[in-house]
Formats: sequence, C-alpha cells, structure tokens
Amino acid sequence: MPAVAYHAGLIFAVALAAGAAPLWVHWHGEGLRLVVSFAAGIFFGAAFLHMVPDATALVGEAVGLYLLLGFLLLYVAENFLLGGGCVHGEACDYHHLGLVSLFGLSFHGLVEGLALGTTSEVAGLGPVVFLAILAHKAPATFSLATLLLHGGYQRPRVLLLVAGFAATVPLGVAVALLLLHEIPQAAVGALVALAAGTFLHIATDDMLPHVHEEERGRGRALVALLAGIGVMAVAGIGG
Repeated sequence: MPAVAYHAGLIFAVALAAGAAPLWVHWHGEGLRLVVSFAAGIFFGAAFLHMVPDATALVGEAVGLYLLLGFLLLYVAENFLLGGGCVHGEACDYHHLGLVSLFGLSFHGLVEGLALGTTSEVAGLGPVVFLAILAHKAPATFSLATLLLHGGYQRPRVLLLVAGFAATVPLGVAVALLLLHEIPQAAVGALVALAAGTFLHIATDDMLPHVHEEERGRGRALVALLAGIGVMAVAGIGG
C-alpha cells in the first residue's frame, strides 16, 4: 500500500476525532462567535496563503477569473438555490452557516485529496503537502462541527456529516491515484482557485457579519481571526 494511503487515513482519523470533540464541549454566545471568527481565519489563510499561490503556479493570470467564478458560484447557490439564507433567528443562522461551510470545506477537501495524490509521485513534496493538510484539518473540522451543532443538527447527524467531510480527502486521493496521469495540472489549478473563491465568500459574507453583530468582544474576535490565519501560515512553512 502506498504511503499516501496511510497519510489519507491519518488525515481522516484526525479530522473525525476533532469533529467529535464539540459533541461534548459546548459553546454559547461570545465563545461561539470566537469559534466562528477563528474558522473565518482558517478560510482566509487557506485561500490567500495556500490555494491562490498554488493555483497561480498552475493557471497563471487566469487565477483571478477562477477565483471570481468560485465566489459567484457560492453567491448564486446561497441566494437562489438555498433559499437566500436564514430569516428565523440564531439557530437558523448557524444552520445556514454550517451548511455553506460544509459545502465549501468538502469542495476544498476533495481538491486537497487530489493535490495529495498527484504530489505523491514527486520526491519530497508528498510529505510536505500531507503535513500542511493535517495541520489545519483538525481546527477546521472542529469549527465545522460546532457550527452544525448550533444550527440545530442532532449529534448523530453531525457525526455523520463530519465523517463525510473527513472522507473527502481520502476520496480525492483515490481519484488522483486512479487518474494520476489523466488529470491536467491546469484543471487542478482551476479547481483550487474555484475552491478559494468559495472560501472567500463564506468568510466575508457568512462568517464575519455574524461575528460582528454585537459590539462586545470585537477585539477578541479579531485575535481569534488572526489565530486562524496564523494556523494556516504555520501549516505552510516549508511548503
């Protein structure tokens, strides 16, 4: 069995464990807003520090177009396909936020799996990509599970959704290994940029507006946001 298969399995296990933690750790009020702000930092860091540079290396100047398309894709999905967001209070807000976060993170997870699988053949690069994915998968999954719980999803369903999200990286790896020599690098770059666009939409249009609904605690929310970005910055060292 190739090493990349073990890497994918470990990523799945870590993500599942991190996603199960919020089932026993309860967050409310300002604490929950800090989790959302931290998650927004994860999204910003992933997009600007990892995905956009990687996509630029593969598609060049076209990265801006794919980034914009990804942003608009989620905008249209939220406002025309998902009912235009929630209008029934805080639980519905988190229900909507958890749903779009699940969509964006799952898309990103598939792209990460493709990247991990395709770089497994490049000497020295596979382990670096693996460590970068592993470093941010736990906080991202923890934040996702917290949002789903506060969106009204029952614990068994949250665990099922988290398991599905955790499986996206192994799924992407499997696809990459099956089609390793048939996936054009430009196509991978386009997918990475599209995913980055969805991340920017989720962070700016869904997460941060909710964080700033109240004046109190904005300074701590900023610290949480920067901490999320910092996690992604550290994950990129050596990558």
